[in-house]
Amino acid sequence: MERDGKTYCDRHPNVESALRCSRCEKYICPKCAVLTPVGYRCRECGHERSATHSLSLVQLILGSSVGFALAFAASAIIPGTIGFFIIFAGAIVGSFIGQVVVRIVGRKSSMAVGAFTALGYLLGAIARPLAMIARDGESAGDVAGLIFGNPWSLIFACIAAVVSWGMLR
Repeated sequence: MERDGKTYCDRHPNVESALRCSRCEKYICPKCAVLTPVGYRCRECGHERSATHSLSLVQLILGSSVGFALAFAASAIIPGTIGFFIIFAGAIVGSFIGQVVVRIVGRKSSMAVGAFTALGYLLGAIARPLAMIARDGESAGDVAGLIFGNPWSLIFACIAAVVSWGMLR
């Protein structure tokens, strides 16, 4: 709202502000501003679902399934082959899988897809030790030893999960 050559918040007429909603162009003060990926918006526009975050059910299921499967496979296969360089491999693989899943869901992002992908990495990291326990009938004390005895697979899973999560959230 404009008066006397100054601009004021539309909700708080006594608060002077030059900030405008990036969608509806209303003047907003810092109390009314909601930070979104595309700038500040008023409360009405800021709480609407963004087009970049709204996935159809098919996209959600497909993205989550592919993310989980690729992450699980990568965590189950890669850590046993690389050693110390697993740190770099985690970032590269996490970025690659994140890009694949982003393209599958139509360049949109979703916390659920990111969470399923991160869960895939972590479950893939402990899949081999759990399979050995199931096959050999190890005791509960040996479970922790098998899972944490070689930390590289967990390090890989954590790094790759964080990189993918950052791309998908």
